[in-house]
Amino acid sequence: MSLSEPIKNSLLESIYNIGTSGATIVEIEKDSKFERHTLSKYLSIMEGMGLIHHRQVGKAKLWFIDNAPLKTVLNPDTINKRKKTFAEQVLINVLSNLPIGMFVISSDYTIEYINEIMKGVYGNTNIIGDKFYEAIIGKPNPLDLELITDVINHKLEKVSLIVNDVHGNILHIRVNRMVNPNETESFILMIRNITVSKKNEDSMILNNEKLKFLLHNSEKSLRLEKSLIRKIKDHCPLGDAVCLKKIEAEKKISKIKIPYNPKNNKK
Repeated sequence: MSLSEPIKNSLLESIYNIGTSGATIVEIEKDSKFERHTLSKYLSIMEGMGLIHHRQVGKAKLWFIDNAPLKTVLNPDTINKRKKTFAEQVLINVLSNLPIGMFVISSDYTIEYINEIMKGVYGNTNIIGDKFYEAIIGKPNPLDLELITDVINHKLEKVSLIVNDVHGNILHIRVNRMVNPNETESFILMIRNITVSKKNEDSMILNNEKLKFLLHNSEKSLRLEKSLIRKIKDHCPLGDAVCLKKIEAEKKISKIKIPYNPKNNKK
């Protein structure tokens, strides 16, 4: 069952109006136009969508808006305090087993989430709350991350970039924007360590340049040798045997500027 935007917005507004300490179903019923049974179904659906969550207080459920649902789901300090929905369980499992790195950052570059594979690279110390450009890139400001800043400032919708991290690794980063229910934004950074492949690529490019250089000089040498033979034959009336000797002599000099002429050969 899906909910229309007016229904979702109406319930989010009701929970927001009741306050940040949580709203009971009785309070939401009074503030909204829905009866209890329908309201219970709608709240469960919205929780499954990650828009809201509940906390059990005695026999009552207190409902809260997830202002940053992805941050809430991925933060063990908050998600472990309540029962996870099936969708949340699937999401956590998928992200924990991703073969590439993932960060979630806020608009000021604060790290909101780091997945397991990245913890293995940057240590098990808790860097949640640190600035991405300081903890990962090793810079005092985000000047080297201008493309990410362009996504944050809505100049670009998404972007890819390559940067070096604090360990000298070469990272390929893809950045996407995500709008939270309270209209704040989070930014998902998918990260691949391309250090080895980039070095191999650079080595291949260098080897290709060397090969081109060798081929070019080989062709140039061949052209020079053919030209040399032609010039000597054109100016050598003494027969092929003599010409060949002259060719070998001239090849040792590497090139001739003045063609050989037997008239200049004084004994």
